Amino acid sequence: MQISSIQLELLKQELKNAEDKYKSNQQLYEKGVIAKMDFYKEESAFRQKQMDLESLKKSATEQQIALINLQQELNDAEFQQSENERILTNNIQANLLEIENGIENWQQNYSFTAPVSGKLVWLEKIHQNQFIEAGKNLFAITTNNEKFIALATIPAAGFGKIQIGQKARIKLNNYPPYEFGHLEGIVSKMTEIPNESTYQLEITLSNGMTSSYNKLLSFTPEMTGTAEIVTQDLRVMQRIFNQFNKLFDRSPTIPNSESKKNHSSF
Repeated sequence: MQISSIQLELLKQELKNAEDKYKSNQQLYEKGVIAKMDFYKEESAFRQKQMDLESLKKSATEQQIALINLQQELNDAEFQQSENERILTNNIQANLLEIENGIENWQQNYSFTAPVSGKLVWLEKIHQNQFIEAGKNLFAITTNNEKFIALATIPAAGFGKIQIGQKARIKLNNYPPYEFGHLEGIVSKMTEIPNESTYQLEITLSNGMTSSYNKLLSFTPEMTGTAEIVTQDLRVMQRIFNQFNKLFDRSPTIPNSESKKNHSSF
């Protein structure tokens, strides 16, 4: 387009020179200075320059139209590319979402995810195509964490006496207390809402799996036993006074510490 503009300016200058020469020859011809054929020759050269200029203008116009058309095609191509990229991006995102949903559905239907890392232990033997009741415990996770926590289920009666920080004694069913002693712990968490008229406690074992007889007991998942929560520690004089009151009331004497017995499991 730049070359056509230069050519157009040059041709305009040539046309002006040819026009000036034509007018001068016309005056000379009218005065009889030059011959008629020489005048016609100069007139033809002038007319040719006019035709060349119009032809060049037409060519420049055509080039301008072609340039506009090319620009429009470029804009259309860029828009189409942008639209294709948008469609492809949406398709990719939709496919990724579908894959993620498929993975999540598969995990919900065919996989189990443990809340902590550790070793998987089977609680009972199962076989293929066996019907499993909803909510049934099939596995347990044993961790390398030395902090042991027992879960105790207690009735609603007497729950108001239990507080966080109270001592607990746990007697395991697999380890007779007269031979192995009991485990000692502290009430660390309590549920506020009952489940079928029972509450659940968390008891953190103070000495781990070491019993009151200083014996290290082997840990197995889902161990069961009985927990005694010490709800009140009494001094010696208080115990004697209470025992006299109980005798006057013809009621049995109380033990060294008041406690609540509850079933517990690990």
